[in-house]
Amino acid sequence: MHPTLHGADHDPGRARVWTPNGRAPGRDRRVTEFDRGSAGFPIESPESDVLERGWCARDPASNPRRGRLPWDSMNDERTTPMPDTLVHICAMAEWLSARQTGEYRPPSLDEVGFIHLSAPEQAHLPANRLFAGRGDLVLLRLDPSRLGSPVEWEPGVPTDPESMLFPHLYGPLPVDAVTAVVEYRPGPDGGFAPLEH
Repeated sequence: MHPTLHGADHDPGRARVWTPNGRAPGRDRRVTEFDRGSAGFPIESPESDVLERGWCARDPASNPRRGRLPWDSMNDERTTPMPDTLVHICAMAEWLSARQTGEYRPPSLDEVGFIHLSAPEQAHLPANRLFAGRGDLVLLRLDPSRLGSPVEWEPGVPTDPESMLFPHLYGPLPVDAVTAVVEYRPGPDGGFAPLEH
């Protein structure tokens, strides 16, 4: 069982960043028009059955610590800001199934107790490690304030950049937390390029 987020039984090696009740809700913004920026990707509003083509770009200035994502120690009373957007990679069929049930529960939730998420600038790392060459993937764009379960930033694998942490969702992913669905396709070599350049 995953340790509680408060109290002496919390694993000191695991850093809590944010829980749904510990932060005011973020922006409620469903992107359906063109937002110009240095990078972007096509999006679909989850209410629509047809892809609405647009560009959704993160402003690099909105994350002053990008590259090494921050976290709090359990003894630090400060609050580390959560990015406005997190993402999750899955097969289109898995997303369509989740829309029918109202929540997304991948095998990892039963196997390790959490769902692997990423910040947008990290998404290509697990994509290349786990899904190289696959053409059936979508990128779920998530509003962290709607996730409904704790999110913790924890190490990935040793080959990831030093000190890089990834967000892990300790509970099912509500469909209502998905603000956009992106067709996520590899390049000709089967690899996935970073979402930001």
